[in-house]
Amino acid sequence: MKKRVKWLLWGMVVVALVGASVYSATRPIQADLLEVKPRTIEKKFTESGTITAAWQKDFFSLTSGKVLTIDVQEGETVAAGEALLALDTRDVGYQIAQLQGQLASIQGQEKQAFSGPKETQITQQRLALELAQEQLKAAQEDYQRIEVLYEAGAVSQLNLDEATRAVKQLELLSAQQEQGLKLLLDDSSPPEGTKEQFAGLQASIRAQIALLEYQKENAQLTAPEEATVGTVHVKEGAVVTPGTALLSLFRPGEYEVEVFLLPEDLVYVEPGQEVRVTYKGLSRDEEFSGTIKRIASAAEERISTLGLVEQRVKVTIGLSGEVSRLRPGYAMDVTIITQREEGRLVVPKTALFNYEGQSAVWVSRGGKAEIQPVEEGLETDDEVAVVSGLTEGDWVIRNTRLDGLKEGARIAQ
Repeated sequence: MKKRVKWLLWGMVVVALVGASVYSATRPIQADLLEVKPRTIEKKFTESGTITAAWQKDFFSLTSGKVLTIDVQEGETVAAGEALLALDTRDVGYQIAQLQGQLASIQGQEKQAFSGPKETQITQQRLALELAQEQLKAAQEDYQRIEVLYEAGAVSQLNLDEATRAVKQLELLSAQQEQGLKLLLDDSSPPEGTKEQFAGLQASIRAQIALLEYQKENAQLTAPEEATVGTVHVKEGAVVTPGTALLSLFRPGEYEVEVFLLPEDLVYVEPGQEVRVTYKGLSRDEEFSGTIKRIASAAEERISTLGLVEQRVKVTIGLSGEVSRLRPGYAMDVTIITQREEGRLVVPKTALFNYEGQSAVWVSRGGKAEIQPVEEGLETDDEVAVVSGLTEGDWVIRNTRLDGLKEGARIAQ
């Protein structure tokens, strides 16, 4: 009896093993299937960019001085004409006063240089010259008359000599008076170029005063229009020098993205081209439409994430959509499509394998696995367009390394 039970148990075990083997050999393979349908395939690449303000006003110090007040905070919205920051301009005021004093002094020196002798002196000297010339003329006429009388024997040699001496004395007097007038006139006219010299000095000082007044006027910063305060670079009480960055304003909602591309990638971009821009937030990614606005005319050196020096070209992209949550400085992913084909049957690269020297995929037809040779088209990083070999509605097996996968194997649909 015990022997019969033992054989019965062994028989049940054998039947179970045979049944399990048969089930294992005939049960459908659980495969990850893809139904191929016409769709768009895109070849693209992605670079990291940074948001910048499309309009930004940067304020710099035009003079040296202390920051007296800062009337705004970063992120605050300001109205047109609202006070932003003020610098201490007392030192500039002292410089203006000093230059105004120098200008007045130079103007006084110019008046002295061109004042010369009094006009009455010149007038008197002219009258003296005219009198001497009239006396000389009369003496010359007397000499001519006496000379005629002398030749006629009517007067003596002494009379002729006296007439000659009178002419010479008056000639000398006339020459002296003429020289005196010349000296007075020369003394009233400064050396050549004096006028231009004074004009140049005054113009130089006026230019310095104008510059200082401009610096003083611009030491009180106000908003040129309604805007948002960006970065405030200084603190109250800080001493600044000319060229020191003070603060910046930008228009909220008007943003651009700057991305730096490798020169070899520029063949894929042009102004007006649409791109995809993605902000990777903490909770979810946000996608925005972008349009290429500008491409820089020259490359510049940039340090890659690996620390390598690369030549890159700046490309500026305009953003559209709801961008109010964005801020300058945010990192954005810029995706540029280099090639696009529509209406293609697309399969993942993992579904492809080499079969007799050509590409092929596993397909499930009628619930059974078949090898289907295909011709590849456009290829991306993880997908391939199939030009021929598949038809719409075919079921492609994604994983080619499934246990038991062979032609004719049953595939669970």
